[in-house]
Amino acid sequence: MPSSINPGATLVLTGVTHILVGLTHPRLGPPLLSMVRSGLFDSITGISLDPTSSGAPQYDRMAAWWFELAGAAMILLGISIRENINVAGYVPRGVAWGTLGVGVIGALVQPLSGCWTLIAQGIWMVGWFGKTKME
Repeated sequence: MPSSINPGATLVLTGVTHILVGLTHPRLGPPLLSMVRSGLFDSITGISLDPTSSGAPQYDRMAAWWFELAGAAMILLGISIRENINVAGYVPRGVAWGTLGVGVIGALVQPLSGCWTLIAQGIWMVGWFGKTKME
């Protein structure tokens, strides 16, 4: 039986933490709350393909929304990785190196961030290449 503590499970935890940080951060939580109060649908204005559209871009809402979506993407990727480990016994190379690469680029762009956790998880995933499924 595969271990329940694996790179997929920790990436799910990272995603959940990312969402919770976004909800409670003083610069991200209030814009998210104002989006909910606006009814959520079409609650971010100022970005349109129509050059005649009006409304100032709401960058605070955009940043908060993408922060939350990044957390959700980590959760979904973590679930997928965990399932692959449970079924096949390994993390696909592209996923492992991709996670490591995103972490490295993110840490270079924003050193004081949580991207270092992606680096650590990517290194851990790379280590799962040669593992076989445990019976």
